[in-house]
Amino acid sequence: MARSSSIEALPSNILDTLIQQYTQHPAWTLDDHIQWLESLGYKVSRSALHRYLFSSRETLLQAQADKEDAIAQEMKTRQRCLEIASNLYKGDNPKELIEIAEDLVDWIQQTDTSSLAVESFYRE
Repeated sequence: MARSSSIEALPSNILDTLIQQYTQHPAWTLDDHIQWLESLGYKVSRSALHRYLFSSRETLLQAQADKEDAIAQEMKTRQRCLEIASNLYKGDNPKELIEIAEDLVDWIQQTDTSSLAVESFYRE
């Protein structure tokens, strides 16, 4: 029977922070992560840390890609709302124009069918 990993003994909040450290500091080596854990009073082996980070890598990469997609979608939505507001607004005050665009963004975010509303904006 295999021994339990030294990583499994870490509290979940430390594991979450470890993942954050891994993504925020891509240049850190395994030794840097081990040193950080040791500074918190946790001792883990290099091999256990490597296995854990390597197995988490695919999930992390997908989560990062999903986050980037969501940010890009939000930027497109904001841009489209600004375009719509500029077509509707007849004044010359940029602050009022932005307020109208922000109201449209808020409306989309509050609407249950926001994905349908956003899709219909892009089809026009």
